[in-house]
Parts: sequence; structure tokens; C-alpha cells
Amino acid sequence: MKKVSMLIISFTHIKPFTITCLIAAFSFFVRTSALCQQFNVDEWKFESQRKAIEPVAYIDSTTLFNNEKTLAIKGAGKDYADGHWYNEVSVEPGKYFQFRSYFTTTSVDEPHRSIVTRILWENAKGEQVGYTEYPAMLTETRNGWKLFEETYKIPADATKAKLELHYRWDADGTVHFADVSFKKTDIVRQRMVRVATINYRPRNSKSSVENLQKFSSFIEKAAAQKADIVCLPEESTLAGTDLNYVSASEPVPGPTTEFLGGVAKKYNLYIVAGLLEKDGDVVFLHKLQRGKASKSYGIAVARLAGLPQIVIERAKSVLEKLEKYELAVFADESKHGIQRAASMKAAAQVSLFAISNENVLDELRSTDVASLSGDEAKRVLEDAKKRLV
Repeated sequence: MKKVSMLIISFTHIKPFTITCLIAAFSFFVRTSALCQQFNVDEWKFESQRKAIEPVAYIDSTTLFNNEKTLAIKGAGKDYADGHWYNEVSVEPGKYFQFRSYFTTTSVDEPHRSIVTRILWENAKGEQVGYTEYPAMLTETRNGWKLFEETYKIPADATKAKLELHYRWDADGTVHFADVSFKKTDIVRQRMVRVATINYRPRNSKSSVENLQKFSSFIEKAAAQKADIVCLPEESTLAGTDLNYVSASEPVPGPTTEFLGGVAKKYNLYIVAGLLEKDGDVVFLHKLQRGKASKSYGIAVARLAGLPQIVIERAKSVLEKLEKYELAVFADESKHGIQRAASMKAAAQVSLFAISNENVLDELRSTDVASLSGDEAKRVLEDAKKRLV
């Protein structure tokens, strides 16, 4: 499986310039074996949540892929069109399977928004189990056809997978799906993925373009260190310019995503960037302030982006600890009111450093102090002191 250049939009924080490389282990699955779900258009069915939003679906014998018929869906003049082809296939719990689907579009304004594939896991009783998965849309093409592809470990209690091919939210477009497969695969190797963070604040820039040019030089340095993912700061196109939030905002996709996408392709890496998005007269901006945090959708976004399940599980663990910390901070809110709780120092946005400290405190709370000797207690406290940030 080749690594594909990709642009991910998110929000980060600005710090003095450094480039930090982190190492993480990701599994890559490439070899397939005999068990395979072959593509047959006659086995697929179509469904929509209700008739009013149902697009037009049909098996197309004129738009072919490798001389085979394709599954088509078109908007039929409905801006709110939403429907999908689906097929249920057998799977082996605990084994690895690779999903793949080719597709081509006509007059679809935003393919990443309107064309989605989804996998639902079911047990022997037909009940949904595990997590809903969204295979990644790759930039590779085959004779003009694009590709969805992702490998998954089948949940322990899953016996079937419901494969879905979605079209939505475009009145005038058409999509054709072809050569959909779900194959058993083996793990052949692991490789290390390097993540670089560029913590740099531009100064005296005349435009957003100049900012991007400055950042591109640091991306080049990160690429020279064999980084696979490069993370830029929040408001990358605003900091250090005379622009404001409105004048620095732009459509997404737009000039900045096109520029960074080109850089990502040049160095064969992923770029994570914090941008100000403009849609008509509306500018989208996140603001951090004291008080309760809103619900995080980062894990859902990570799943949509196709990050490995082991990374998502770790993120969920950290998020759960963050939420417990927040609940503890506001536990006396009913007694003293939200204003007092919000004004407390402990109610400030908690960082990963605070979570690290909380882990140390959890270990201290679980320590059986009565069973420790004086020297042992001293060593425990010295170790905790070294680990506190």
C-alpha cells in the first residue's frame, strides 16, 4: 500500500520555533490471501432513509470498469439527496480485511463531501457491533477512476460486514462505483511514522502567501529529516500579517489548501494546518476560553480520516481522562455557582501536561502507604517529583 500525500485541516497552538520529530508505530497491511468477496452488481441493493431525499440509483451497462457493469447514483435535482448501495458479506473475527472500491464522478462539486464509503459490523444476531468505519479516499487513480481503500481488523464478535457506497448532498452530480472488494489480508510488517511539529510565528509578513512560503522552507527541513506528517500552527495564514480574521479567511478548498497540497505532494508527506475558513459571509473560528470545554469531535474526524484503530483507542483513553478531570473541577458548581467554578485556576483548559500529572497522582492515590517502609516511601515520592511537569 503506497503512502498518499494528503492535507488535513485542524487547529494547533503557536509556540517559539522548533521542529520536533516523534515516532509512532503504525501497521501497514498489503498482502492478500484466497478468501475474497468478489464484486457482482446483482448482489447489491439500494436504500435511502426516506423517499423524499432518495437519489436515482441504477446499474449502468454503458459506463464500464474493466468491461464490467457499475453501480450508479445521481442527485436527480435534489440538493439534499442521500442514499447508498449496500451489500452484506461474511467475515472472520479477529482477522484483517482490506476494503477497496473504485469510483468516478461527473459534475460532483465536492467529492470528499458527497462520496463516502462506510462499513458496519454485525454479529450473528444481526446486531451492530464495534465501530462504524469510513475507508479513506486516496488520490491514486486508475484510468481516471479514484479509489477508496483501507484495512481493518474485524471485531471479535462480528460475523458480517455491511458495505455501503454513499452519494449525498449534490443535486446535479453522478457517481459510478466499480470493482468493490473486501479481501482477507495478512500483516506483513510495521514501519515507524515520523511526525514533525513546526512551532514558528511569522513576523512582518505582507500577505498570507508570504507566510506559506516561510512555512514551506520549514516543511522542506522536516522532509529532509524523513517526516511523514508535518503539523503547522493555528492561523498559519494570519499570524505576523496586517490581516484580520475576516480578510485572512478563505474558502476550503481554496488557495492555501492548493498550495499546501502541492507541497505535500512534492515531499510525499501529510500536512496538518490550522486555517480560517470562509463560507459566504460566515467565518469559522475556534476560540479558547476559561470554562467548560465543548464536546470534542476529533476522534470522529480521525476515524473518518482513516487513522489506525490503535491510535484512535489511545486518543479515546486520553479524552476520557480529560472529561473526568473536567467533571472533578466542576463538581461543586451546584454549591457555589458556575461563575466561581469558572474563575478557579483549576478550571482553565487542561493540557496534556496536566493529564501527565494526573497520571502520577492516580498512582500515588492507589499506593498502599501503610505497607511501605520509610525508604520505600521516600523513593516513591522522589519518583513522583521527577515525573511531575
